[in-house]
Amino acid sequence: MSSLAATTTNATDLASRLLKVGLQAIGRSLDDFLARATKSRLSPVQILEEIARLEEIDKSWRSQESRRQRARIGRFKPIADFDWNWPKKIERDLIERALALEFIREGRNLALIGTNGLGKTMIARNIAHTPPTSSTKSSTDAMSVPAQKTSPAAPSSSPPTSPSATGTPSFPTRPPSPHSSTSSRITPT
Repeated sequence: MSSLAATTTNATDLASRLLKVGLQAIGRSLDDFLARATKSRLSPVQILEEIARLEEIDKSWRSQESRRQRARIGRFKPIADFDWNWPKKIERDLIERALALEFIREGRNLALIGTNGLGKTMIARNIAHTPPTSSTKSSTDAMSVPAQKTSPAAPSSSPPTSPSATGTPSFPTRPPSPHSSTSSRITPT
């Protein structure tokens, strides 16, 4: 077995070499990573584990961003800026449950119904931008979402609590049919 050659490489050259071999996360934040590893006195195995963890998170985030760009969601106003007073009649609790992606977990559809200019597209874009959590993903969904790089428009990536624990009403208890849907009417009055 050959021994490792003792070479000295400056951080810029090393970062570019890491990027070249596909280690994107470490290549972009090499100085920070080396400082944290040195300060924490990580063993070689711990360093490799941390590199693998950071690369997995970064790859997942890049994959999700790529899907968002292909979906052409575009720029939108975050739901936090939504004027809940403008549509005089809106089922806010239903919209908030939709933003928590409860309809996915229950195997339902969501239809936003209303006239022009009431915020249906904004609500839909916020729902599309919300990262799924482990409790909303189906068993066939292989997309993993890192908790560290969520969008400011997206709610917390922690799994939602049960409706009974939060006090919010739950969807009807009848078993969902393949064609069932949940709709919200948004009407100006």
